[in-house]
Amino acid sequence: MKDAFSDRKADFKDIIGTITDENRICISKVIHKTFLNVNESGTEAAAAAVVMLRRYGSSFSSRSSSIEFKANRPFLFFIHEVQQNVLLFNGKFVSP
Repeated sequence: MKDAFSDRKADFKDIIGTITDENRICISKVIHKTFLNVNESGTEAAAAAVVMLRRYGSSFSSRSSSIEFKANRPFLFFIHEVQQNVLLFNGKFVSP
């Protein structure tokens, strides 16, 4: 998982296709928030995660730029740790 945050080791070819010096990306920040409400009526739970990507490469030198991700339709997401083969988190986004 550490490699995903490294501008030298991140490998997101399944997202961007062929990796070149011009289109390399890495994760710059992950924010995860949860909500849990338990009362006499029952339980309500919610979670949200945001992953911020940073683009880098030879044409960007030391400056970075953001890649905008628009969640405009429902989707499933999974965070999987490869070395231990463990699913760390999964969820679905249903209401854009």
